[in-house]
Amino acid sequence: MLITLYLICISLILFSYVGYPLSLIILRIAHKRIYKPYTTTEDLPTIDIIISVRNESTVIEKKIHSLFHTSYPIEKITVTVISDASTDETDEILQQLVKNYPSLYIHINKERKGKPENVNSLAQQSRSAVLVLTDANVFFEFDTLFNLIKPFADKRIGLCGAVIRNSIQTTKGIAEQEKSYIQLETKIKQLEGECFGSMIGPFGGCYALRRELFRPVPDNNPVDDFYIGMSVLALRKDAILVEDAICVEDVPDDIRQEIKRKRRIANGNFKNFIYFIHLLTPSHPYTAYAFFSHKIIRWFTPILYLLSLIPLTLLVINKQFVAIAILQLFLWFAVIIDLILIKRNIPTGPMRFITYFCQMNIALLLGFIDFLNGKKAHIWEPTQRSKS
Repeated sequence: MLITLYLICISLILFSYVGYPLSLIILRIAHKRIYKPYTTTEDLPTIDIIISVRNESTVIEKKIHSLFHTSYPIEKITVTVISDASTDETDEILQQLVKNYPSLYIHINKERKGKPENVNSLAQQSRSAVLVLTDANVFFEFDTLFNLIKPFADKRIGLCGAVIRNSIQTTKGIAEQEKSYIQLETKIKQLEGECFGSMIGPFGGCYALRRELFRPVPDNNPVDDFYIGMSVLALRKDAILVEDAICVEDVPDDIRQEIKRKRRIANGNFKNFIYFIHLLTPSHPYTAYAFFSHKIIRWFTPILYLLSLIPLTLLVINKQFVAIAILQLFLWFAVIIDLILIKRNIPTGPMRFITYFCQMNIALLLGFIDFLNGKKAHIWEPTQRSKS
């Protein structure tokens, strides 16, 4: 029984990170879902671009310029920005930008409301066919909007996610590891869309959905993008990643900032687990497989790991398990050494991937504890921008 418990815990973790991506590759070879896109700009739908910001004076002007420098028909675009009680120069910059862009509208909150409430308010006021939700530090390329919206010609499509690429080239902190993780997530999301039409959660930096599919995000949920994406799948519409809809943003290089961010996200995702547990049924077979394999196992990875330590501790009397126990102790020792080197800005290559994996799972565990304690996390602060 001890061996079985240990193997189940470790096998689930390995399946989520290795087995599941491999299964998608195999399924993709056997079958790929094809969507007929818009091919000309004349048939494209009207869109409302929604941005909720707080203290984004360093990026907001560049962001707005990137939205209007586009191959998408300008007359079909409306951009609405809501500033959530910003205390820097964000409001002043927005008020100047309105003078240059007639289809740019701004709302200024005197008191903080939080991103979910802001997004809900703007989405419910929209009258366009498609909503585009994006962040202030995510910049569009010339064809981003056209490529993102063109799959909506197919009535099966409910949501399209953009590909997020980073603009920072640095070996400091965890920027390289975060970049690698995003690249892996991008490939998995792309394969989920191609195999099932069930991409599990778009990148929150930029995605689009049909307005009639929008469902208000609960006010105690800090992960609005995941909730909105899963709501579309619950309505039996397809969600995909659009490979040629490319946005650019920086990635964090500070471990403490990233743990704080991922802890907040984890708290919200355990709430999302409760909201969408009903999708783990045979009536949603593709979504259930992707949701369980890609997200649920990962969210519970730190708990599975801790559970695996119980039988491992009791099994060390068996020589075959002594080596495994020593290996796990070595990995934690490597993390401690790497944390010391991080403070001195010394890159350690592959060792930092171990640190990154452990730190992110600690963030998941802390988020789970916050969830159990009923901690709210819907009021957010923008992550400190990385510098190259």
